Amino acid sequence: MTRPQKLGPQRVHFTTDTALDRDAVFAFFADHERFGTLFAPSFAAKPGALIKRTGTATEGQDPNGVGSVRSAKLGPFTLLEEVIVTFEPGVCIEYTATRGPIRNHLGRIEFSDNADGGTHIDYRIWFDTVLPGLGKLLALQLGNALNGGWKRTERQFATA
Repeated sequence: MTRPQKLGPQRVHFTTDTALDRDAVFAFFADHERFGTLFAPSFAAKPGALIKRTGTATEGQDPNGVGSVRSAKLGPFTLLEEVIVTFEPGVCIEYTATRGPIRNHLGRIEFSDNADGGTHIDYRIWFDTVLPGLGKLLALQLGNALNGGWKRTERQFATA
């Protein structure tokens, strides 16, 4: 699987700085089940339960690396399926949707050191939807979920 030739017009851009170590932050985002907790509603009993790794990497040693597949399911229905297309430990993860209501999709998460010795996260998502008008609503929802999900994640790291 490769990056899409054309990126969709909808965009979500989330950036934050955290005191957390870059390797720990990368490990969180690289683990499909843990990554899924970012997008779960705060009231979810098992926040990562909707997103699971459904295919192991085809390259490298990490099972969540290039070629691995994660799926978001609701009961027996697959809502979205994504494939990892770039996996540079501690630096970058890129993924693209292969199944679901979006197209021309790319998610790119970049990690770098910040001035305080922690980690800077730069997360961008581009996509288009198959249903007219759905894109703006989905972009707003994704942005809100990322903000709230990352705040919950930082609190969990602090209490661990």
